[in-house]
Amino acid sequence: MKDFFAVFNSAMLISTPLLFAACGGLFTVLAGMLNIALEGMLLTGAFAAIAVVSITGNAAAGIAAAIIASASLALITAFSSIKFKSNVFIAGLAANLLASGLTIVLSQRLFNTRGVVPLRDFQVIPFLRFRY
Repeated sequence: MKDFFAVFNSAMLISTPLLFAACGGLFTVLAGMLNIALEGMLLTGAFAAIAVVSITGNAAAGIAAAIIASASLALITAFSSIKFKSNVFIAGLAANLLASGLTIVLSQRLFNTRGVVPLRDFQVIPFLRFRY
């Protein structure tokens, strides 16, 4: 029984970003649109958060940067789909490819790595300490 709870806890921690993307997809479907760019928005927000937290050491600034980066990519995708009447699927695919390439280039420039950012000891909440 102890192993079950350990596996359940691990599965919940791993699936949290996927649940956020699924909720975003649900909201866009309920609004009558198709959003293929959810993966790109997730990747852009995650990279922006890690970059800002590693530079400033402030988790609130990282969350704000993630929101701004994801909303900017959503704005670009929506603007190209609505204003320029482009195909929603192609615009979402382009946003995913842009996010994927941009995070690799910025990772190389900021952290001298290619896509994988090594996390050092950082403190998100004062009484919690994460070590990777």
